Amino acid sequence: MSSSEITRSVDVAAPRSRVRGLVSSLRSWQEWSPWSSLTADRREYSGPESGEGAFYAWSGSGKIGRGNMIVGTTTPDRVEVRLAMVSPWKVNLPMRFDLMRIEGGTRVTWTIALEGRGLRGALARLGGTDRMIARDVEEGLARLKAAAETRTLPAAEADGAAGILG
Repeated sequence: MSSSEITRSVDVAAPRSRVRGLVSSLRSWQEWSPWSSLTADRREYSGPESGEGAFYAWSGSGKIGRGNMIVGTTTPDRVEVRLAMVSPWKVNLPMRFDLMRIEGGTRVTWTIALEGRGLRGALARLGGTDRMIARDVEEGLARLKAAAETRTLPAAEADGAAGILG
């Protein structure tokens, strides 16, 4: 079984808590995910709204197929997510988002582990490569940056609490 990783980073002019909120709430992925334009016939959310245990399942025809995502361990500086495709191919994509405070905001590093033969076969059938996923990650980070930088400040951030806790 082969394994490699795709890692990309972007600097976001927003507090870490806001970025973490967008990443750890699977409903929020519709705002920024590179895959949000794929149309699912059915979407189902369960578990907590965000953080560990938040769950999202979808099904649709064509390339979108059927799959799910679950948020794993969440800390102030990391969110882990597992994406599992069930059909048309079985593929597991462990992902992590590292959130580092920087001057003026947050450095977001998105890493996707490309594990096993199932993924390589699925990519080949889709006509893609690791570069296809890398482009998706880059697009997703650009959209995450835009979403985080244009979001209205929640009260906790507006009164300065995010500077202490974020």
